[in-house]
Amino acid sequence: MIKFVGTNPQTGDKIIGIGITAGNVEELKKGRPILFKLSDLGLDWPGEVTIFYGETEETITQQLADAGLIPPIRVGEGKIIFDMHKQWPGRKPRPGGRPRE
Repeated sequence: MIKFVGTNPQTGDKIIGIGITAGNVEELKKGRPILFKLSDLGLDWPGEVTIFYGETEETITQQLADAGLIPPIRVGEGKIIFDMHKQWPGRKPRPGGRPRE
């Protein structure tokens, strides 16, 4: 795996790049996520990055909710709805006060 922070020469925008190998993909498919600190990229930000695998977005979302990494979810009308305000009462709601969809 490679990871880097750079600048897009055409736009000047900052880029965080992550490249994974076939071996990394095999480990991800076995349910072994990749986790590293933002400081590993030379960034002075608290926090971590995780890379994980699932067959569908829905299965990934459910795995994250089961692990407590995202709020509980409900599925309806073909959408996955995250109600961040209910999960973290101190969090400010989005403009309009609507749940994230």
